Amino acid sequence: MSTREYDKTYIIDTSIILDDVYSIFPLSEGGKNRVVIPETTLDEIDGKKKGFEDINFQAREFNRLLDESVTLEEYDMDFEGDKLSIVVIMIHDSIFELISKKHYRVNEQKEQLNILNDRKILEIASAFPGSTVVSNDIAMRIRAISMKLNSEPLKRNRSDDVENLEFIEVIHISSEQKEKIQYSKDVDYDKKFSIFTNVEFICDDTGQHILAFYKQDGFHIIDEKEIRKLTVRPRNKEQIFFLNMLIDKDVPIVVCAGVTGSGKNLLSLQGALKFSQLNSNKMLSGIKYCRNTITAGDSEAQLGFLKGDESSKLGVFTYPLYDAIETYIHIDQEEALNSKKPIPIQSSSKEFAEENGIEVININQMRGSNLSGFLILDEWQNSSPSVNKLMLTRVVEGSKVVIIGDIHQIDHHHLSKYNNALAIMLKHAKTSDLVGGITMSKVIRGRIAAFADANL
Repeated sequence: MSTREYDKTYIIDTSIILDDVYSIFPLSEGGKNRVVIPETTLDEIDGKKKGFEDINFQAREFNRLLDESVTLEEYDMDFEGDKLSIVVIMIHDSIFELISKKHYRVNEQKEQLNILNDRKILEIASAFPGSTVVSNDIAMRIRAISMKLNSEPLKRNRSDDVENLEFIEVIHISSEQKEKIQYSKDVDYDKKFSIFTNVEFICDDTGQHILAFYKQDGFHIIDEKEIRKLTVRPRNKEQIFFLNMLIDKDVPIVVCAGVTGSGKNLLSLQGALKFSQLNSNKMLSGIKYCRNTITAGDSEAQLGFLKGDESSKLGVFTYPLYDAIETYIHIDQEEALNSKKPIPIQSSSKEFAEENGIEVININQMRGSNLSGFLILDEWQNSSPSVNKLMLTRVVEGSKVVIIGDIHQIDHHHLSKYNNALAIMLKHAKTSDLVGGITMSKVIRGRIAAFADANL
């Protein structure tokens, strides 16, 4: 018999875990509350592992967490002549009790399987007077109430969804106030911004829009004319904000989530080239590109399964980089032609990479390594929190990290839009004084790409 004492007891229905597996952790309050997971819940979750819907991900993630758990104790408990077998486990700092029962009285009733499973869970709940059955299934809650059991829902907090985060703050002013922008702080407009916030000032009386970047010492008006002199010119305000952060030496980490065709790779390359040009520290020179090697459902395309040496294997995953380089070269030559300047000698994309110190690095060989210079981490929506930590803990002080990806293109079977590395870093961009963020929703690749993104 366990001697543990708990403040509250919660019985977890399958619907809670399939809605969001991580929602069960706050219920534990670091082990203060008893959180019971009946064996029927475990069985139902096990039956949902296969598939690509969010509930299938949640089921797999729950099983992964169980694999990481530590067993604290096992004991039996008698209840009305029946024996409950209890295994107490710890996951992170939260404690859960997995409970099974050899004989269920409800098995004697002829019920449909879903109703029978609900009643099995409620039979476990009845062994804990004063407990609360937590379920997002209204039918389950009604059955609990009919048995005089406490019951309540636990809906996922959708504010955790990065798609709802805004990375451009808007401040309305009069034209008379615009001269004071660069001498003001966020509190002057009754605002509270984290360091590295993109701000759009709108003069209500004239309709003028002024783009600014909020830093520790206040607002900095962005020099759009200077940014438009770059080889790759921005086409909208999101791209202006992105390029501004890329070339700003004060911003250590820049995160950009953009749809396919929004220009993430090309702008990152432009920012890297300009940043390297402005950087006088030769110890931190060079551009490093790393793309997550998860492919769209093709497990055999991982590095270990591909033919050739490491360089050949990595070449499969570096197409976005070399495509950006070729586009950059084309834009540079076209600009020279239009301005009647000497046309630069055309280099191959590999020659361009060598001339500009662009290096491709393998994500699988980062342990024990140091990373310095300008780092582009691509397809980061397919990176796990552990890989994200692995990479960022290797970065040398004074370096710059750019994290890009598309939150809608997750190919990693164990990740969702809530817990991938790109989403995590976007959340940090709203609160951290080391991270600046932006999202880009406009497709600039062309009408076909825009149609596909919107409709397919």
